[in-house]
Amino acid sequence: MSTNYVYWDIDTTNWDNVYKKYQPLFANLKTNNNDDLNTAFNYFESITQGLTDGHYTINFNLMGLSGRYINPAATRKVAAKQFHTPYNYFAIDTGYLDKGFKTGYFITSDNKRLQVTSGLINNQILYFNCNLFSLKEAFTSQEKNSAAETLSYFFNLLKSKKSLLTAVVVDVRNNPGGNIEDLNFFVGHFIDKRLNFGYTRYKNGSGRKNYTPWISASINPDQDGRSLAIPIIVLTDHFTVSLAEAAAMALRCLPNVSTIGEQTWGATGPITNYGVYNDGSFEIHGVLSVYTSSAAFKYIDGKMYEGIGFPPDLQVTTDPGNFVNGHDDILDKALQTVR
Repeated sequence: MSTNYVYWDIDTTNWDNVYKKYQPLFANLKTNNNDDLNTAFNYFESITQGLTDGHYTINFNLMGLSGRYINPAATRKVAAKQFHTPYNYFAIDTGYLDKGFKTGYFITSDNKRLQVTSGLINNQILYFNCNLFSLKEAFTSQEKNSAAETLSYFFNLLKSKKSLLTAVVVDVRNNPGGNIEDLNFFVGHFIDKRLNFGYTRYKNGSGRKNYTPWISASINPDQDGRSLAIPIIVLTDHFTVSLAEAAAMALRCLPNVSTIGEQTWGATGPITNYGVYNDGSFEIHGVLSVYTSSAAFKYIDGKMYEGIGFPPDLQVTTDPGNFVNGHDDILDKALQTVR
């Protein structure tokens, strides 16, 4: 952690004090004692409870703890007053779409089920939703799949010169993120020139604060990319995470884009595989693995939203009663805003 964690300049956890307090406590534990293993688990929870990184997760491999994990951000979210379990927006939002809307599926290389939906609302407003980001993988797959067909439908309407669209709604609620290549692939369809939406930095040494300079985080336009003059509204909620947050934040840089819904999760730092950089995720063989950001991300406004979440332009809270009765308050507000 001392070497790999990328947020030591903003994290309030005093890691030296943590070590001084817990090193002797761990030294007294035995790995063949179940009570000691549970005590160790509790120690790890206490040590990590205030860490800033919204991705941070410890997965245990040690016999006796195997399958258990610790995610401090999730623990804090559940304890927050405004917490709610995820709403199944998809179950009612298809009722807003005109007949003929498309829903497609694709099984990703890491065995996740991608679902992509697109359609028109009142024959004027183009709606798009995906449950995770593996869009480029699906679109470029050699295997024919319905997710790619849905993406083609969406992109074709975006670029059609004969289109009578009055707005576009991009829904990234309940989206945990995914492949970073989707930033160029998806957001690139909404731009016709390079878009700088923030900055990243990595570790360049073993010291806690040995950082690289801030490097521009940019998105290149797709070959079919075009600048749209119509309003684009991005829907977010507390479960808009990681790359889904990045997509929302990148689109928000465009002059005709606004965000509606709830503050996002707050896991904005990109992640790569073990050992690619001098920081990020690491593993203690046979004991545990730690999933943590490979870089810190700063938005174009100069602020870091890690552990905080990106606030929407218009805050809308879902009324569970309305939702049960088939009304999506966030989508309703987006449609009212367009009209």
